[in-house]
Amino acid sequence: FLAMLRSRLNQSCALYMQTNLHLFNGGQVRSMATLRDIKVRMKSVQSVSKITSSMKTVAASRLKQAEKKKDQIRPFYQSINNIFKPFFEEKENPQTVLQVVITADRGLCGGLNSSIIRKAKLTLKPLNRANYEVISIGEKGRAGLMREYGEKISVFATGMGKKPLSFSDISRIADEILRRPYDALQLFSTKFVNVILSVPITKTVPGIQNMQDTSSPYEIEGDTKETLGDLYAYHLASLLYSSVVESSAAELGARMSAMDNATRNAKELIDKLTLDFNRKRQAVITNELIEIISGATNLEKGDVMLD
Repeated sequence: FLAMLRSRLNQSCALYMQTNLHLFNGGQVRSMATLRDIKVRMKSVQSVSKITSSMKTVAASRLKQAEKKKDQIRPFYQSINNIFKPFFEEKENPQTVLQVVITADRGLCGGLNSSIIRKAKLTLKPLNRANYEVISIGEKGRAGLMREYGEKISVFATGMGKKPLSFSDISRIADEILRRPYDALQLFSTKFVNVILSVPITKTVPGIQNMQDTSSPYEIEGDTKETLGDLYAYHLASLLYSSVVESSAAELGARMSAMDNATRNAKELIDKLTLDFNRKRQAVITNELIEIISGATNLEKGDVMLD
């Protein structure tokens, strides 16, 4: 009797497996695989969220020092510019142009770098390629201009992200600029307004040959040409240094804002994935309960047939 009962039970189980084979081969297996995929994706998004949150914290801590430095350099350069402005006589149609593009060394700061590069390209496009040179301060600027204007980049400086450029570093760049003849210098940089807003700006400085002391209210002792040359070099270095400091603050503010947005987007995605995971897991549990009930029902029918 026991052998006959065991045989009937095996037949009932085999019949149930045959009638519900699609659940095991298709639906349930796919559901388990989908759950694993969602769980892996949730872990990866959580890791990204931790990274972006840490980058936001680092940028926020560095931004305070950058803003303090920016607030100190702004009035310094403004006073120097007011002194040297009367010596300049700007040409309307300069023959040779020297472009200085100041960007960041790293990305992940929104559209900060792309907006400066785009503005520089729009200015370079109508110019004769034989009448201009490009100096890039920042790795992103050099990378963005390399494809179209790589042969025109004569000087580039990087390393601002690791260590801020000092005034002596900027002075060496200014010396390299002064070795090149030009009628006008166009400086592309970023003006820091606040944490969420930075504006790309362009400043134009006439060449050293356009400096004159005829309309200046100052009296110059000694060699006028040598004095004007020294004043021009100091003004150029001050302009570059203030622009680099301003761009550094703008970069940190843009990175802080971008990482904040990225962190919030990651949290929203985690919430969506969690909801999707719970729904699919509930569906799997419901299918398993249905299978158990169906199996119990088939076993009861087998018992009735045995009776």
